[in-house]
Amino acid sequence: MYRSLYIIAVFSIAVSGGVAINHGTVNELRGKTCEWIINANDSDPDMLHLDIQSVRLGGNDLLRVTTHNTRTLLYEHFGQLSPGVILITTRHKVFRVVLTLSPDRDVDREWDVGYNTKDLSAQFTRIDSADLDFKGNGLDFNLLFEAKSDTKKLLMNVADSDLNGGTVSFRFVEKYSSLNLFDANHTKPEFLFSKGQQIVVMIRGFRKYDTNPGNALRLDYEVVDSRCSQYKQITNRDQLTNILLPDQHTLKLSSYKCANIFEHKLNFERFLLDLTHFSQFINTGDIMRVLDGISRDSQPMAVIESQLLDTYWRHKYLYSTANRLWISYESQRVVNTSQPKDNLIGVRSISQGGNYHFNETTSLMELEINTKSKPLLPIVYTFEATSGYQLVVDLDDTHRLPGNGSQNLLAIYESTNRHNGQPIIELQSQAYPPRTIASNTNQFKLVFNQLVDYKLTVRKVKANGCYARAGTSYTRYLNTTCEPKCSWLIRGRPNTSGTVILHFTHISLPNSTDRLTLRMVGRDVKAILKFTGPFHTTSIPDVILPSNETHVLYTEHECLNQSSPLTITSLYTVSMTYWERDVSNTELIFTNYYHSLEFQTYNHPMDYPFGMDYQWQAYSTYVGINYTLATFSDISLRYNHSLNIKSLINSNTFGDNELPPDTIFSLPMIANLTASYQTTWNDQVTFGGFRAILYPLECGGNFNMTNDSRIQITTPTTLTNVTRCVWIINTGTGYEDSVLKLKFVDYWRNDYITIYDSNTMRNGRLLDVRKGTVHSTTNTIIIDYSVRACSFCYSLWPLTINVYRKDCTEFRCGDCRCISTKYRCNGYNDCGDWTDEVSCTSPTLPPATPETKIIYRDRDGKMNWVWIVLFVAALSIVLASVFVNCVVHEVLKQRRHPTPIMHSIPEYNEVG
Repeated sequence: MYRSLYIIAVFSIAVSGGVAINHGTVNELRGKTCEWIINANDSDPDMLHLDIQSVRLGGNDLLRVTTHNTRTLLYEHFGQLSPGVILITTRHKVFRVVLTLSPDRDVDREWDVGYNTKDLSAQFTRIDSADLDFKGNGLDFNLLFEAKSDTKKLLMNVADSDLNGGTVSFRFVEKYSSLNLFDANHTKPEFLFSKGQQIVVMIRGFRKYDTNPGNALRLDYEVVDSRCSQYKQITNRDQLTNILLPDQHTLKLSSYKCANIFEHKLNFERFLLDLTHFSQFINTGDIMRVLDGISRDSQPMAVIESQLLDTYWRHKYLYSTANRLWISYESQRVVNTSQPKDNLIGVRSISQGGNYHFNETTSLMELEINTKSKPLLPIVYTFEATSGYQLVVDLDDTHRLPGNGSQNLLAIYESTNRHNGQPIIELQSQAYPPRTIASNTNQFKLVFNQLVDYKLTVRKVKANGCYARAGTSYTRYLNTTCEPKCSWLIRGRPNTSGTVILHFTHISLPNSTDRLTLRMVGRDVKAILKFTGPFHTTSIPDVILPSNETHVLYTEHECLNQSSPLTITSLYTVSMTYWERDVSNTELIFTNYYHSLEFQTYNHPMDYPFGMDYQWQAYSTYVGINYTLATFSDISLRYNHSLNIKSLINSNTFGDNELPPDTIFSLPMIANLTASYQTTWNDQVTFGGFRAILYPLECGGNFNMTNDSRIQITTPTTLTNVTRCVWIINTGTGYEDSVLKLKFVDYWRNDYITIYDSNTMRNGRLLDVRKGTVHSTTNTIIIDYSVRACSFCYSLWPLTINVYRKDCTEFRCGDCRCISTKYRCNGYNDCGDWTDEVSCTSPTLPPATPETKIIYRDRDGKMNWVWIVLFVAALSIVLASVFVNCVVHEVLKQRRHPTPIMHSIPEYNEVG
């Protein structure tokens, strides 16, 4: 018990009166008990009501109303008490009002009570009928609520009540007019907002029984400032309305409270609080409260204070869940008496968009946007789940996204903030979306930048690593869950030219329903990588992807044992590395005549990475280099990958694993290797790539003799620093079985000429250029003309070669080479594959290790040492007569262009 000091005051009243304790006194009476005795004298009251106009009590204070002898308790309230009216049934003329104050400190108490025994048309704030029992038709009475100042309005709330068949109506209020009655079978008003200073409550047939004391009629109100308070019904869609803030007159008060209540006429509209133009609170201690509805009992959306305005609330989307919104702005202490004119708080009505929260029982939400309404863009949806979960968006990846052109349709963020950096992904119209998009957090924000008809699903899943996203540098991903479907998002970096490299340590899909698929977002529905179980490999080429594109790795797995997680080797392990440079584009630059260039796949001779197309650009910065000779030494491409090389003079495509012939290309030259897509992996898993050497040329070309029986080749007349020209001549389409005859018009310096009896320089098969007329054994020859500078060789005599197409009328070897029939069955490997010794009377078997001999044969096929001796002697005389600098020149030439080994292949000079 508190230590009490009774202060007794006796009032004799005829109709009404009042008792009060001023603010200073009531705080000095902590731990005391105050008591008033009310004496009605000769009046015979049917009902007593206490009008508590201003009260603020502590949580441990006690208010009791009893009969004079204290034997009968008429009313009792313990704890905090708000302003109101207490209706008490009594036949007693004398009764007691006892207020016991607790010793609690820091309680700002106020007490001002009026009492009335007859007049019910007084200023009331709360009706709390404690013990009334009216028979018959019940009690009919009116209550008048009135603000004391014409600058105030009343904002009232009706608690859940049971009038036991009675009704109540209201006058002078917004929305709820005189015809709006409610009882136990009708919905009560969500709020009562006075049009002026007064609200009249008309109660008819009111009954209250002792058996149900908790459902008494209760009305709570508060006083707000009329200059900054309003109820407004919005009729237009997507309309922006500013709330009322204190004006210059209101700011002169010591405190104020503004209430703005918005309701849209259309039920499907929602409201969005817009703080874009709200620069600051008027006073440091000001508070803004936002309720998701128009009742004081509505769900709180936000309590906004100045210290968190910029750091938190400006970044949040505050959507109502229905077409109603309540905003109050109040200040307990006015310091600033002015505010900027452009300090505005907006409320925007929207037909689409909103905030959505996943509770414990909700795991899936379906979202549909449509073109029926015409909302302002962008349309923003936010989703949030509890901690321990993450959110996943499911999209239809088999159809293109709607919308106009290739414009941005949907941006997805993993935060609900307004300003939160780069999105997880941006999806373009008419592009194929990913099947799933997952956040690394428990939040999602979806921003639609176009008005379309579209449906999608947002799911809440456990954050167990099944759905993940690659980082910005190095990330490793492995799935050890038993989830049937998982995904790993590799987010693109717009406007970058780097490379993403995926490295698989192994892939093991044990079940026939298991699948591993890699797709690029937006391009099409084809898969870059797709494995279907059962499948196992520990060797797979790396996957190289462009960094500016977004990719998703999907896993579908049938987990047979749900109770145990997968082992690391059950499916796969993959790592992602980001490189700043673009390995898919390579420049090959000739800067001089003396150096060739390597033209090859990345990682050669290891397997080349797939997943994107590769491009090489070859060009020259040195004047005079106009062509290049491409000679391949290795090529191994996957069956659905191809290499295409283009220049102004030709275009070639290589798609198999046979070494291509040598080819001349003009500069600049562009090569593309298509290695983007792979639909299935059931045969070839590894592949090597290709390697070629590019030689600089001043002149040359590829000649096809389909329409010509003769072609004339003329060497340059002017010598640059280094002059090299290469001509590749083919018999032409339809003449594949023909051969070529070369006739030199001028023999001067024909030692600069090397002629290959093949479509490539790789095998070193040469023709003897010592004679004026030379015959090939194949349908293609390569003429290589190379001259280095010397002090006496600034100009050259032109060398002219006439090339004729001739039919092969002799013996054709197994490799389609054409040789004289005299070489048949002579015991020598003249064809190189021993086919000239097959079906002979005494066939000569090839040796276990054939010896390569550097020999020339005459037309009889016998060794002629005399010719060899004469040739060596003549060559010695010629070399002795050449100047020293030319000798050096020739030596350098041989070092750069070594003469290939001459196999034991006869010169076929019998044709024609």
